[in-house]
Amino acid sequence: MLRYIFLVIFANIFAFSQDYNGIINQILTNNKQIKVIEEQLNVIYIESKFNSLPSNPEIEYSYLKNNTLNNGDKQEFLFSLPFEFPTIYSIKSDISALQNSVNKLKLKEYKKNVILNTYNLLAEITYKRKIILQLLSRIEDYENIYNAKKIQFEKSEIGILEFNKAKSLFLTYKTKLNYVIIEVKSLESALIELNGGKEIKFISSEYPIKELPSNFDSLLVVLKEKDFVNKAFEEEINLQSNKVSVAKLGWLPSFSLGYRFEKEAEFNYSGLQFSLSIPLFENQNKVPKQESEMKLIKLQQQTYLTEFEIEKKKLIESASLWKKLIDEQRDIIDDEHFNLTKKSFETGNISLTQYFIDNSIYYETTDSILEAEYNLHKSINSILIELITNSYMK
Repeated sequence: MLRYIFLVIFANIFAFSQDYNGIINQILTNNKQIKVIEEQLNVIYIESKFNSLPSNPEIEYSYLKNNTLNNGDKQEFLFSLPFEFPTIYSIKSDISALQNSVNKLKLKEYKKNVILNTYNLLAEITYKRKIILQLLSRIEDYENIYNAKKIQFEKSEIGILEFNKAKSLFLTYKTKLNYVIIEVKSLESALIELNGGKEIKFISSEYPIKELPSNFDSLLVVLKEKDFVNKAFEEEINLQSNKVSVAKLGWLPSFSLGYRFEKEAEFNYSGLQFSLSIPLFENQNKVPKQESEMKLIKLQQQTYLTEFEIEKKKLIESASLWKKLIDEQRDIIDDEHFNLTKKSFETGNISLTQYFIDNSIYYETTDSILEAEYNLHKSINSILIELITNSYMK
């Protein structure tokens, strides 16, 4: 019941951008490494199906030449089919199906990492675009100041130092903008690489997730349930249980049933042939070995879940701190003061240096908020990646 409640809650929490969804679906379709892994798993699955089949039939024929004059040659023909107890084939078939299930879950885990990398990449592009918008606004402001100071300088109303200061501020922000644009292009290239080298368009300037979940203890239960690695461990335990059963049945003899025909000069012989193989030595310690491997898998699962829970709690704490920092800085930042400072400079009440100093505080706070928002959404991506991924695996 808890699972379904959370699915409803997160359906409202996730404000997925259609742009994000479209890009994720494209990458899951076009990513070359995903295609390679899918083909590898398909080969492994086909090979595993052979292990649940009986051994190949055997045919023998021999022709023995008799060098004496009185007796003729001898011919022998044998057709036989080796087999084990039917129960073993049924268990081996289950092992093959479980191994295929484990491999599919590992593929989903890889897809989860691709989705997380894509979400973080898109979040970084979104962050850089927000920075670009801020820089464009600042450049426009300082370009107007530079142009005004240039006119004043040409009229000899101000000195070279005042003019150079305005020019330096304008060029500094212009250089920052160029650096950010280069970074965005690099990130967009990484996005194309994830998409198998195919062009991809990303136009969103907003993050896809808007809120941080509050009920963390219940959330952890759902995340563990949705986690593909944990599911793979569960399947591996079932698989290993079947291997233990096969090992226990390994003490049973194997059989071979066939038809035998012999022909001599005066006599013909034909009939059934039956053989029995008793595994007195080859099954030694197989059962303890398989049982020990099952205990190992259970311990690995427990270790993984402990690390999983610790990592999620760290991410939740980190996200909470980023959220708190954003709220505090939004309380500090004063848009009205920024506007008053601009008016004071335009009316000549403060110098360009003082205008720059006052604006720098405002700009640093704004940039700090944008960076904190980016880190917050990266943390949320990592916290909720299991739920995000399952939404693409339907």
